[in-house]
Amino acid sequence: MRLVEFYPEKQGRPESRTVLDMESRAPAIPAGYLSGIMLKASYSTIEQTKDYTAAGYTVILVDATSPVRITLPEAETNAGKYYYIKKIDSSNNKVIVEGDSTTETIDGEENIELTSQYQYVKVFCNSTVWYIIGGEYVGLESTMDDLLNKQISSLEELLIQIKLIKLHLATGLTGMDISGEDIEED
Repeated sequence: MRLVEFYPEKQGRPESRTVLDMESRAPAIPAGYLSGIMLKASYSTIEQTKDYTAAGYTVILVDATSPVRITLPEAETNAGKYYYIKKIDSSNNKVIVEGDSTTETIDGEENIELTSQYQYVKVFCNSTVWYIIGGEYVGLESTMDDLLNKQISSLEELLIQIKLIKLHLATGLTGMDISGEDIEED
């Protein structure tokens, strides 16, 4: 298709000329707000209950009443592609999301697991590997362990402070230094 600027003959212009060659330059308008026009995005959605290779749908809702494996398409031919993958059932079964091959990792991992109901992940491809760019996903169990250990340490420190205050109030000692060694174990 060609858009042409038309000038009637004998009006001082020798011929019509091409303004924009649509075949060589495909105009693109990103989703969102643009010059007073609100563009609405819609996502193609599929619900899966069995193993599936992602293709053609942006949102994949997974009912893992039985364990389900979602394989992402080949990274080399899917640069810029993204998927939302969500576990929608309450079973203890896992949704395993993996790349097309062992070299196509997801944030450096061969696969990721969605284990809780409504847990989801948004992955993006850069033509080599897949990246997690959103969702509710904790990639390493140690991350949760680290968080819990920090909370336990904070609580233990708080307990020591409470015992110091209790010791100070019980002995009526003022102006004396009381340390953690002065605390008796209950």
